[in-house]
Amino acid sequence: MVFMRFDRSITPLGAQYLHCLLSKYECNLELLNHNANTCRIWDTNLEARQALSAVLQPLNSKEGAAVVNLLNNLPIKLPRRYRLFYLISIASVACSIGCFFSNYFLLIAVGLLAMNIFLNRFFGPRIHMQTSGLGGLAILLSCVPKTIRALQETTFREIQELSALAYASRNLRKKISRIFLSRYSGDDFIRIIIDYLNMFYLFELSFSCRAIVATNEQRAMCLKVYGIIGRLDAFQGISTALSEYPFFCVPEFKTGRTFSVEDLYHPLVSKPVCNTVHGTGKSFLLSGTNMSGKTTFMKALAINLLFSQTIGVCLARKAVLPPARLKTMITRTDAIIGGRSHFFSEASDLLHMLQEAEQAKRDFWFIIDEIFRGTNSIERMAAGGAFLNYLTRRSLVFASTHDLELSKLLRSEFDSYYFSEVITEKDARFDYLIKKGTCQSRNAIKLMIMAGYPKEVTDEANKYIAEMKK
Repeated sequence: MVFMRFDRSITPLGAQYLHCLLSKYECNLELLNHNANTCRIWDTNLEARQALSAVLQPLNSKEGAAVVNLLNNLPIKLPRRYRLFYLISIASVACSIGCFFSNYFLLIAVGLLAMNIFLNRFFGPRIHMQTSGLGGLAILLSCVPKTIRALQETTFREIQELSALAYASRNLRKKISRIFLSRYSGDDFIRIIIDYLNMFYLFELSFSCRAIVATNEQRAMCLKVYGIIGRLDAFQGISTALSEYPFFCVPEFKTGRTFSVEDLYHPLVSKPVCNTVHGTGKSFLLSGTNMSGKTTFMKALAINLLFSQTIGVCLARKAVLPPARLKTMITRTDAIIGGRSHFFSEASDLLHMLQEAEQAKRDFWFIIDEIFRGTNSIERMAAGGAFLNYLTRRSLVFASTHDLELSKLLRSEFDSYYFSEVITEKDARFDYLIKKGTCQSRNAIKLMIMAGYPKEVTDEANKYIAEMKK
């Protein structure tokens, strides 16, 4: 959902670049600052954004999507003796011309034309299947000079990089475009003539081989163009998405366990409540009643930690964060096919997180929502307390729980925070604001009453609670 919210790309290239951007942590602070600066430039250049949209619109097609597969897969392979296509094509043309001067060429020309039809039928589909992305690549390369002109008044450093690739991209585009000569004619009769010439004289087959060879030789250049165009497209989309939020900031990175975020909010909440937290160096244990905002806040924190080290921005007024890798366990699933229960699946995943923290030579920030929720309360508190206490000695941990006793077990290593609400007989009011301390209230039975459960059920539940408190 977060990806879809920020993916305002014009082309599949931009969407692919954004996906890769969010999947890779960036340790280079200069590049993160460059990402944030790119967002700022787009934010102040609406006309440039509209101009780029017009330039890249032809890439928003199936051909544009095929470029991704063409450049990300292995280089295209040709038949070992593909150069014979060039010689046969030249010989066919020469013999056809020779027929006007001597009948001796007629028999040779007929034989060559028959062989060309066979070669087209046999090799044509194989080669054309592999060149499905070349049409999109030609469109991509044609966008290079147009993009340079559209953004020449901006300060994007990508324009200088594109300018350095303009000559090579123009030459490759010409070689690729010869394959699609029949597409450039709006006249059906001329298109039919071109198709027959391609079949009898191997023009398209020869041009396809030349284009493939040239593309393989210029693959590094094509990947650079693909990356630059994809980056410009992705960041104009990111800037469009960011312009819809009230504010964002460029985070400051500081090594260690202390951190602070001011007015942090979740990007998918329509009317978000901002929260401020200042870390002391200890890990965090978050408690609270149902629907009070614990999980939403943890997700907001996780998303912004990811944004800070990929896009280079945070949805907050100010953020000082450690440059740590993010590991989360918020949504769980059981493994029915593998025969693993909900608890065992979670325990295995947590063990993997623990082992990674022990072996890696980097800092981590772990966000764990309601640890060991799939087992009984006594063992959940015991196992959860022992695990969190062990993990926080190696990394910063942000965990939530409904077990109030867990705060007492972990008070020396964890700072306690909570969310709460005010419930009346008719409704519940949540402020979604984080508070210092441990939540002392419960609301599950009250929420069942509000949901319309039979009075007999809720009264008996309250009676059980009273007996357990004795």
